[in-house]
Amino acid sequence: MKTKTQIVLLILIVCLVSFVAYYNKYKLEKNGIFVIGKVVKNTHGTGNDGFFFKFHYKNTEYDGWCFTNSEGNIGKSYFCIINPKNINKSVLLVDYPVPDSISKSPYNGWKKIPVLDYQVKVDEYLKTNIKRVIDNVKPDGADISPQR
Repeated sequence: MKTKTQIVLLILIVCLVSFVAYYNKYKLEKNGIFVIGKVVKNTHGTGNDGFFFKFHYKNTEYDGWCFTNSEGNIGKSYFCIINPKNINKSVLLVDYPVPDSISKSPYNGWKKIPVLDYQVKVDEYLKTNIKRVIDNVKPDGADISPQR
C-alpha cells in the first residue's frame, strides 16, 4: 500500500510540474516583450552553466540569469524575452545577438524582434523548446530584482 501511495504522489508531482511549465511558457508567449540584454558574467565551469545579464525595461534595470550551453561573450548584447507581469521569467536568447544598428530597446520593449529572420526562429523556438524557456532556474543567491 505504501508503494502505491508513493507512485500516485510521484505522478501527481510530475503532473503539477508539467502544468506549471506549460503555464509559464504560455504566459511568456502571450505576454512576452523583447528587450536587449547584456552579458555581465559567464558562469560556465562553475556548476551553473549560464550567464548573468542586465536588461532595461521601462527605465528600470534588472538582473537576470539564464542557463545555456552556449559560451557568449561578456559585454555582448543579445535579445531577451521577458514577461512584464513576471520579470523573473526572462530568457536571454544567446543565439540572437543584437546587430550594431540597434543600440537600445524602446521604453516598452518590442512585441516582435526587429530582425525578421530572428523573429521567425524565435517563434519556432517558443513553440518547440519548452525546456529551455521554462526551466529558467536561477542558481542559489541570484537576485532578479530591480537595481536601485
